[in-house]
Amino acid sequence: MSKANKQNTANVKYLGVGHWREKRGTVNWVSCAACGDWFHVEARLTVEAEAGRAHFQCPHCQHEFEFADARELVLVPSS
Repeated sequence: MSKANKQNTANVKYLGVGHWREKRGTVNWVSCAACGDWFHVEARLTVEAEAGRAHFQCPHCQHEFEFADARELVLVPSS
């Protein structure tokens, strides 16, 4: 699977849509691929990770993973 196709498989949701209303604020949320815990990330890091130029690191278990490997992502909708 190419990197571009792998990125499209990420489980992305948007704040305020559907059952994700439980997540609040103006930050993006990422669920760790290893432990499943949630943590906040800046919008800029999310864009960089989606483009393959950065990765996420869980603050709870220290696992490093790419955008497409996140268990779930809840993003602030673009304006």
